Amino acid sequence: MKTKIIWITSTTILFIAIIIWFVVYRAGGTDLDKSIYYLTDEYMEEKISNSSYRTYSQCEVTRVVDGDTIDVDCPFNKNETIRYAYLDTPEVWKKVNGKWEEDNQCFGKEASSINKKLVEGKKVYLFDQSPKKDAYGRRISSVIVKEGKDKNLMVNAFLVGEVYATVYNSRDTLFKILNSGKEENMKKLEEISRDNNKGLWGKCN
Repeated sequence: MKTKIIWITSTTILFIAIIIWFVVYRAGGTDLDKSIYYLTDEYMEEKISNSSYRTYSQCEVTRVVDGDTIDVDCPFNKNETIRYAYLDTPEVWKKVNGKWEEDNQCFGKEASSINKKLVEGKKVYLFDQSPKKDAYGRRISSVIVKEGKDKNLMVNAFLVGEVYATVYNSRDTLFKILNSGKEENMKKLEEISRDNNKGLWGKCN
């Protein structure tokens, strides 16, 4: 319990720091800067050590389905599908009469493209946010990709903060209990970006 409390507190502090930096330095800016979404190697080691084998895995991305979904090969589970936690990106595909057709919702291609640039063909750290899979059998995870020394990119936060995605409000009670405070932190990032008319907020409304 003590470890869990420390982890929740450190996560909250981290997101508060991101939000403050976002307000002070990024509001109104146009240059893409991923530095505020990076975790240090030391922080990652602590995060991994505080995770069990059931909630953490390092996997290779075999396919980017769209902006918020990837297929991965993990050490003990091949060909798994991962749904990014806390967010939703515009759709690029829809199923019609049992067949997949292009949907092309506003900013869907941009979200899919940036996701490919971030993770396609790379090894990623997956931290499951729920012991249950979603209705489509996908694991619900936070995704982190290492881009260099002390550059462990929080992909979920990046997609919301740079407005390739909007926050997804889960209706699952267990998910909300296990992730108390995390959805709220994502919403704060979303509100700041919306107020500054960034990303899909500026192009799709």
